[in-house]
Amino acid sequence: MRRAPDSVDIAIIGAGPAGCSAALPAARAGLRVLIIEREKAADVGRKVCGNAVGVEGLAPVAHQVTPPGGAEVAARLESGTFYMRDGKTGVRLPAPGVVLNRLVFGQRLLADAVSAGANLVDSCSCIGWSDRETTRIRLRFNDGSESDLAARIARLPEQRWPSPTGR
Repeated sequence: MRRAPDSVDIAIIGAGPAGCSAALPAARAGLRVLIIEREKAADVGRKVCGNAVGVEGLAPVAHQVTPPGGAEVAARLESGTFYMRDGKTGVRLPAPGVVLNRLVFGQRLLADAVSAGANLVDSCSCIGWSDRETTRIRLRFNDGSESDLAARIARLPEQRWPSPTGR
């Protein structure tokens, strides 16, 4: 775990595929990017859901991130119906796709973002706005300590991140 800087250009909450994919072009553009992840860095990607993706689902991000390959692909899927363990519930796959090894894929996306210049603070959660008008957010580390971070770009949905000051 590393402590957060006092200010950044962009604060990204979560080091999942979306967070790392957003961090990559911003860091490449020279912006000061901070990824805030509640889990330890070694656990980024350790997730059991959301493992399959259709080929068309990769197209919108292919210009930002290298599509999964090698050990990141656990299996390739053809179009058809994919059945759950109960053998009755199925999902129609209209096009080919892949089943991801989320840990390997997640670790690679994180490494790509960090290599591009993004910084990671792990074992840390964003708990809300400390001052919305100056886009300062409040962070809580797993050891219980807290700090504020100023970010030029910080968007926190109101329903999930209530302000600790009541604003």
